[in-house]
Amino acid sequence: MSRLTSTVVLALVLLSGCSQPMTPVPDAGALDAGQPKVVVGTTGGALDVEGLHLEVPAGALTTTVELDVQRTSEAPPALAGVTPLTPVFDFGPDGTTFASEVSVTFTLTTPPVGAELPIVYWTQADGTFAPVPTWWGTDGKVHALTTHLSKAFVGRAATEPDSLLCCGGAACTGRGVCLTRNPVTDTKLLSDDQVAAATGMDVRLTTVHLAGVPRAVTQRATPVRPSDEKLPWSGVVFDLAVTPFRPGDVLELCVDVKAGTPREGACLAYFDEAASKWQCQDDCLDKKTMGARDVLCGTTDHLTTFALLLSGGGSNSKCGW
Repeated sequence: MSRLTSTVVLALVLLSGCSQPMTPVPDAGALDAGQPKVVVGTTGGALDVEGLHLEVPAGALTTTVELDVQRTSEAPPALAGVTPLTPVFDFGPDGTTFASEVSVTFTLTTPPVGAELPIVYWTQADGTFAPVPTWWGTDGKVHALTTHLSKAFVGRAATEPDSLLCCGGAACTGRGVCLTRNPVTDTKLLSDDQVAAATGMDVRLTTVHLAGVPRAVTQRATPVRPSDEKLPWSGVVFDLAVTPFRPGDVLELCVDVKAGTPREGACLAYFDEAASKWQCQDDCLDKKTMGARDVLCGTTDHLTTFALLLSGGGSNSKCGW
């Protein structure tokens, strides 16, 4: 497929009237094209086009690459129960892979409402479109992650795809998250005060409602990233499930961080789906060394998506370190 030259204005004109199946409309050519191409190296960067944002974190690329995106004229594929909400976009150079996940944000002119599931569909190695973990709010922005560049579009799914678990397993009410059904790590059993290791973190049950009852710990991938809100963060972002988990249970979560990461100004945060924003859960973190690993530890009495934020957390005067 030939690419549009940089002189062609790239417009993101999203389809209105989402209640009816539609196909892409011709390029209006009237919107601000933003920056259709950008050179990105090892320090990261971003590509912004009207209504479209590609964020490449530092270290995701090992060399310098000129990234670009074009709106294609091809119709979105006919997928059962999926209504296209955007045209198909081609991110390039095709086949570019990243050492870590990059974030892609689409802006819809009509925000999702009720139980609608706006999901990003991304082409895989065989060329077929597959749903990827997605999150959205009432601001019309739809976010997803990818480790390679190819084609993508946003579609409204009538039901959640088999590969995803949407809205944290609850009913969608205008905002939500689609998690991967398969756990990032194998489910582990956690008994009283026993540490369960997961990807980039440790989990310890410190206060128990049912003493002596083993708990199953599952860590799932999530597309939510603090960087979507321009918030600095460190470590992994993860959705955590513990079964059974009772009112009164308390978990200590220890997240791997880079050596020298300060605990002052950091907090263990959770993603509040009701408000569609990150909130601090524990401002006063413990700094520990576990073998060769440096970790920051906080506690929680509920389960959701967690991350370590590096702004708005505790201080020495507040926490008495």
